[in-house]
Amino acid sequence: MAKEWIFELENIDRVSQELLENIPSDSKVFLSGEMGSGKTTLCKSIIKNMGFKQEVSSPTYSIINDYFNSVTGQKVHHMDLYRLKHIEEALDIGIEDFMFDESLCLIEWPEIIDSLANEKTLRLNVISVSDNQRKLIFL
Repeated sequence: MAKEWIFELENIDRVSQELLENIPSDSKVFLSGEMGSGKTTLCKSIIKNMGFKQEVSSPTYSIINDYFNSVTGQKVHHMDLYRLKHIEEALDIGIEDFMFDESLCLIEWPEIIDSLANEKTLRLNVISVSDNQRKLIFL
């Protein structure tokens, strides 16, 4: 069932909260969209809305940022696969382990690992409508 939101960036926390109500806590969320469309901003909002207190940063250079909530015991893996060129690079960093663990994974630029999608995989597409407006399609 596809769901769609069109929202102003200042309302992203409301949208991410609604999104969290629709995804299981062990989902593998594939976030697609053009550069600058707001994938990382959405991930930051999701992690914040889950109650994580750590500073959330872009994993563009680290590839994977892990967050742990000591109160709830929840873990989130935030990945940015933009710099990877081949699936073998993703396999070398252990992507298969992440795809089958019990933690939420937010994966930006997931196209090179599309073949690893499984029953826990959800797909989001973030589209820049204007400078301050985004469209989020939950597939």
